Order: sequence, then structure tokens, then C-alpha cells
Amino acid sequence: MTDIFVDESIHDEADFIVASFVISQADTDDAVRRSLARLGFAPGVDEYKSSHRMDTDRRRRLLRDLLSRVLEAGGQAVTREY
Repeated sequence: MTDIFVDESIHDEADFIVASFVISQADTDDAVRRSLARLGFAPGVDEYKSSHRMDTDRRRRLLRDLLSRVLEAGGQAVTREY
């Protein structure tokens, strides 16, 4: 089965929207939950937000790296700016 995830980031002040699409043949749900839990985040409650400050929060940087590995292992990401 193929999973498709879509997320958007609306920037009203700058007059643009960024939309990201992840298409995966692999089931990534468990890997994402494990990545969150491994770093002390609550799966189903906490989520990765690219807008969070990464320079002052080591856990969020590590989460970004773990989620990047999940994408590399099982999917492709496409990002477009409108």
C-alpha cells in the first residue's frame, strides 16, 4: 500500500505557502512514533514542526535527523513553494 502525507505552512506576512508531500511505499507510522518516543516526545500529541527553533533545541535537531532517515529509508519527499 502507498501512504501519502501532505502538510502546509502558510506565511501570510510573506504572501506564500509551502506544501510538502511525502509518498511512501513503506509503512512509516511506527518509525515516526519510535523516533518521537526515543527523544521524549509523545506520539499522537507532539509533532515535528519545521518552524520550531532548531539552534536552541538539541532534541528537535535530533528528531529532524531521525525523521530524515525515515524518509530516506521508505519514501520520497516533494516540496513546492506557491
